[in-house]
Amino acid sequence: MILQLSFLATLPISGIFDAGWNSLFRNQSQIDLQVSNMKKLNLDTLILQYSIDKTQRFYDSKLPFAAGTANNSYFERIIPSAAKQNMSIYLGVYAENDGWWTTPDDTYLFRQRDNSIKVIDELLAKFPQTAIKGFYIPHEIARYYWQVPADMQRLVNNFVKPVSDYAHSKNKTMMISPFFNQDLETSAQDYQFFRDMLVNSSVDIIAVQDGVGSNAARRNFSVEYMTAIAKAATETKKQFWTNVELFEGSAPANITRIAQQCVNGTAVKASKLISYDYSSVTLDHYAQTMQPMFTDLVNWNAKTKCQFQNKFFYNNTCYAICPGTMLSFNGTCVPTCPTSTPLTFNKSCVVKCPTGYTAGTNKVCVQNKSGLTIGITVGVVVGVVVIIVIVIGVFVFVKNNKPKIGGKPMKIHVKLTNKSMNYV
Repeated sequence: MILQLSFLATLPISGIFDAGWNSLFRNQSQIDLQVSNMKKLNLDTLILQYSIDKTQRFYDSKLPFAAGTANNSYFERIIPSAAKQNMSIYLGVYAENDGWWTTPDDTYLFRQRDNSIKVIDELLAKFPQTAIKGFYIPHEIARYYWQVPADMQRLVNNFVKPVSDYAHSKNKTMMISPFFNQDLETSAQDYQFFRDMLVNSSVDIIAVQDGVGSNAARRNFSVEYMTAIAKAATETKKQFWTNVELFEGSAPANITRIAQQCVNGTAVKASKLISYDYSSVTLDHYAQTMQPMFTDLVNWNAKTKCQFQNKFFYNNTCYAICPGTMLSFNGTCVPTCPTSTPLTFNKSCVVKCPTGYTAGTNKVCVQNKSGLTIGITVGVVVGVVVIIVIVIGVFVFVKNNKPKIGGKPMKIHVKLTNKSMNYV
């Protein structure tokens, strides 16, 4: 199943989350295959969603609050593998999901702050810092739980800002990925909420979830709300990314829907499209049911990357012009033009030949003879006129610029002998 969609100048998906739930049991060779599959998707950014939560730790942490959690040492396998592929890695900080989906009190917020800072220290000491681009706050922020201004300020001052500030002190960036709910607030309310929150926090990247996978009705509101949040990010000088959801309920989405999400993310002027999450496209998790979607996403993502660079896609490579005898069509290089665009002009497939050209028997547009004759005639005439003008100009110049002595032209005679040159 080869995707034929084309969205010129649409951002490709270039980053992906890995929640770890479907990856943590893999051995090193399986992890290497997983990262290789990510590279096939043209992904350059990996966000590992969790490091330590209430039940498990994704690396061999020695912190006291990690005691008693299940240790799977997942980071020890995937971080080196992703680093070898030159991927930018963002690591989730400490997170407690239970208690978050209310309006948490200060005790909860302070605990998230203190534990997250300790996790940052331990992760930076344990893994090569060059591989770690920054950190990610796994707590998903939504206006509904923080719509009271005083509560929003508690969230920022007691948790988000101090953790972000600490990441900055280690020369690392901080990312959040909030969501919206069109049933609970207007886009104008979300704009004001996120603007107020961002202007007082020190997060660097806000990657808003497009919400399409978790709420089908949200598709009709996605652009409106993302536009509002993008405006808040721009006005507060934060990087705005879009988090494209790759799932449909509990199953992987189809490529047509994902492609439209990328179009929407580009339309709201996101500087980068990331996605959630790898378990929605990984071959070894969904086995044969995932193969068509994975293939289509690989091809479409690579093709879109080329088109965004105003280049043509062929054999998983971007070309300024199609190589050899290949013809450009719809952002790709093809051996022959399709029946919908059957003619060839200037190595491109076209519906009809441009003015002055006619389709020959081989369906290649050639210049009309009358037009060619006129072109040659005009070229010759123009050339002759130019030559005449140059000759006249030279004659006039020479005539008017003869050297003179005493008001009369000075004649110079040169007599050559075999010994010397005499001037007379």
